[in-house]
Amino acid sequence: MPGNTTTTTHPMNKLFDLDDQISFDTCVARLKLPQTENFIVRFDSDGASCAVDVKEDEALKWLQPENRADHQVVWLNFWASSLQKGTIAAVAKKYGLSPRLTGLLFPATASAPSTGTTGTSNGAVATPGITKDKNTHLTDLEKGAIRTVRTPQPGWKGISFGDVVNNLWHFCSVDFGRHYIYVGYNALLPGAENTHKSKPSGQRIWTSLLLCDDGTVISVFERPTMPTPEALERTRFNVLNVFKHLSSLHDQDDAQDALMKVRVRWNEHSAKSRTGYSETEAASLLFYYLFDDWLSTYALIARQEHPYRENLEKMREQMFEAADVSLIQQVHNVGRQLTVLKLMYQGYELIVSRLLHRQRAATQAEIMSMSPADPRRLNNVQSYHETPASQLDQSDLTILDEDSGLSVKLSLSAVIRFERLLDRIRLYALTEIEECLKEKESLVFMNFNLVTLKESQAVERLTRTTILLAKATIVFLPISLMTAYFSIQVGNIQDKYSLKTYWLCFLVVSVLSIAFLGAFGFYTHTVEGKTIYRSVTRMILDVFKGKRKTQ
Repeated sequence: MPGNTTTTTHPMNKLFDLDDQISFDTCVARLKLPQTENFIVRFDSDGASCAVDVKEDEALKWLQPENRADHQVVWLNFWASSLQKGTIAAVAKKYGLSPRLTGLLFPATASAPSTGTTGTSNGAVATPGITKDKNTHLTDLEKGAIRTVRTPQPGWKGISFGDVVNNLWHFCSVDFGRHYIYVGYNALLPGAENTHKSKPSGQRIWTSLLLCDDGTVISVFERPTMPTPEALERTRFNVLNVFKHLSSLHDQDDAQDALMKVRVRWNEHSAKSRTGYSETEAASLLFYYLFDDWLSTYALIARQEHPYRENLEKMREQMFEAADVSLIQQVHNVGRQLTVLKLMYQGYELIVSRLLHRQRAATQAEIMSMSPADPRRLNNVQSYHETPASQLDQSDLTILDEDSGLSVKLSLSAVIRFERLLDRIRLYALTEIEECLKEKESLVFMNFNLVTLKESQAVERLTRTTILLAKATIVFLPISLMTAYFSIQVGNIQDKYSLKTYWLCFLVVSVLSIAFLGAFGFYTHTVEGKTIYRSVTRMILDVFKGKRKTQ
C-alpha cells in the first residue's frame, strides 16, 4: 500500500493483496463462505487490500485519516446487518448519522409492544419507535428523544423499521447530511417464490448505501429470511462482481462478459487528472455500481425470473379452454404483485431523481458562489448546462442552506450513469410493468365476457331443447285430436270408419304437421333449435325492401 500506513488486524483477519493472484483467490473464496459477515477494502490506483470479518475497533482504525494514504477509497460492506449492530452503529456515529437513520441500517422487526427506547447489549443504538400516549403527544424521532409509554392505547402493538420495510416493499429513504449521502431501499433479487400472494416473487433484501465526504463507501445488506446457499449467492452476486473489478487481475480479463464489467478503481477522470488519483470519482462510481444491480433489472425485462407476461398468457389460454370466475382470483393476485413491483421501481426512480436534483442544486450553488470575473465560473456554467442533470425541471430545484458546501457531491461520471439508469428504469422496467398491468385488465374483462358467452350458450342449448320438445308436442297434437275423434262412441261414426281409414288419416295428419313445422322453422330461422336472429315481421319487411330494390 502507498504511504506509511499501518493497520493492526485481528489474527484471523490477515490483509489480502487483491493484485496478487493467490491472495485474491483466497480472499474471494472466503467472501463466498456463508459465515462471512463483512469485509473492508482500501484501494487506489497503486494497490488494493482487503480484510474480512473485521471487528468494531479494527473498522474504526481503517477509517482514521492517519491509517489511510491520500486519495485512498475505503469500502465497508456488511452482509448480516442484524448481527453487527455495534460495529455499524459505531461507524454511523463517526459520520454523524441520526439515531433514526442509524436504525435504518439494521432494521429489526418489533416482537412486542413498544415501551420506549433502550440500548442493546452489544452497544448498538436501538431504533426509537413511534409511540403515542393518551394525550397523543408524539416522540421527536429526528432528535432521538427517549420517552417511556406508560399507558399505551388499547390495541397498540408498536412498530419498528423492520415492520415498515417488510410490509412496505416500496419503502425507500434518501438523506443528505453534512458528511454523507444515504440511500435505503428494498432490493428485489431473483430467488425463491414468495409465500405471500400479494408480493412479487424473489428475495427482498433491505439495502443501505452511504457515500461519505472522505472517500468512504459503506454498504449494509439485510440477512435473507431463508439464508440458504442459493439465496446468499444471489444476494452477494453484485457485491462480489464489483469487488472482483477492484483487482488489476480481474479488471484486465477480456474474456469476461462486457455487460458485467465495471470501472471503479481505474476511471476516466483519474487517468486524465493532473492532481493525481481522484478518490471522489472512485467512491462515486462505487456508490453507483452498488446501487445499479443490472442483473436483477434485466431478469424482469427479459421475463426470466419474473415471467408475469408468460403467466398472463397461460391464464388467457385457460380462459379460452374453460372460462371460470375462479380465474379472476389468479389474475387479481398477479395484478397485486405487479402493483407492488411497480411501486418498488417508482421508489428507485424517486431515489435517482432526488440524487440528481441535489447534484444540480449543489452545482448551481457552487457556480453562483464564484466571482463573475473568475474564468472558472464560465467553464463551470458551460459544463453545467452540458450535464444531463441540468435538464431537470426548474420547479424541482432544491434550495441549499449555508452549509451546503459541506455536502457530499457525486462526480460527473456518476451523475451521467445515474441519468442513464433513470432512463432504463422508465423505458424498460416501468414500461414492461405497465404493459403487464394493461394486459391483466384486459384479461379480467375478457374472462367476464367469456363467462357471459358461456352462460348465453347454456341458455341457447336450453332453448334448443325446449323448442325440440315443443315441436314434438305440436307433431302429436293433431294426431291426438284425430284419435279422439275416431274414439267417439257414436253409432254412425263407428260403422262409417274402418281401421284402414284411421291409419290413412294418421299418415296424412302426420305429414302435414311435419311439413308445417319445417316451413315454420325455415322462415323463422329456428330449424334444429337455432337462435332466432330475425323476427317474422323483420323478415317480411326485408323481403319487401328487396323487391323494391329489384324494381
